[in-house]
Amino acid sequence: MIIKAKLPQGRLPTPAADAKQLPAAEPRVVSHADESAVFFRLFFSAVSHEVANSLQGLRAFDTDPKSGDCERITRDIILNFNRLRTLGGLSPAMDGVTLTREFALLFPDEGISADNLSAESKGALLKGLKIRALAELHSSLNEADPIFRAIAGTEEMKSNLNRALTYGKLLCGALEKIILGVFDLSSEIIPQKVLGRSSVLRALTSTAREAAVKIHLTEIEPSLFNTDVQSNPLFLRLIIANVYSNARRAIERTECDPHIRIFMNKEGDKAVIRFVDGGCGMDAETMGKLNCGIQTSTKPEAGHGIGFSYCRSLAEKLGGRLYVESSEPGRGTIVALELKASE
Repeated sequence: MIIKAKLPQGRLPTPAADAKQLPAAEPRVVSHADESAVFFRLFFSAVSHEVANSLQGLRAFDTDPKSGDCERITRDIILNFNRLRTLGGLSPAMDGVTLTREFALLFPDEGISADNLSAESKGALLKGLKIRALAELHSSLNEADPIFRAIAGTEEMKSNLNRALTYGKLLCGALEKIILGVFDLSSEIIPQKVLGRSSVLRALTSTAREAAVKIHLTEIEPSLFNTDVQSNPLFLRLIIANVYSNARRAIERTECDPHIRIFMNKEGDKAVIRFVDGGCGMDAETMGKLNCGIQTSTKPEAGHGIGFSYCRSLAEKLGGRLYVESSEPGRGTIVALELKASE
């Protein structure tokens, strides 16, 4: 059933006239060598919003008498997640003394040294340590899955758990390709139906369950039933999760309708998804920074932060755009995600 409704202009400000004229970076196909480190950091920064924060919720399971090895597994997950985060920021161009000091912090009992190594050898050492940390993280996530899901807890705890396991495994799959040098952006972007099975709509609803947010499909344009867009399942889920997370925090600071309303329309060669919340909104300065790709620290009154900037970059890699179309303090926010229709 297709539900039609107008955007709630009585509650939300009219979209800024220049909001859709924002410059979008031209996506480009990159080689494995020149941007593997960039993709590593981009994936990690985007997914950490869903994994790192969620892992804090896993600590609550440590006190459950039925948890068994829960404390050990949680510790291992967090340890290797943080190892990967740090390793992603290191480079073979760094001097051996600096790398040795970093390795001592990451692997304190192993005496790993990069002194007197060539840049090529330091690169091989870094790659080996990333593969090792990634394998241990993936192993811990697999071990945690049945144990943690058997433990009772609050809905918030279960939501944190589900996000940590789901996005942690997606992260492992993406990072493995990047570390091994087989990640190719052109092959990772595939046609995906907007509606139907394994579709954008499914991603919207399943990610809402993972993030424990309430959504309302307010409008779906009929022409979208026959539309495919350029997509990547991991990119899309991360973008949606970030938008939901920001909207939920904004809503929690008000007494408005807790639902996030979703409008899906076809506009030219784009499928446009609008996420509408009636939360606390943001000022023009914050909105402008987000739309220009400037990273902003998370502000209590706004609920938007650094994750939006990374997800904006992910949307541009797909040939689309993510931007705040409209927002005012106390009047809510409209975030728009444009996805390019496949030829």
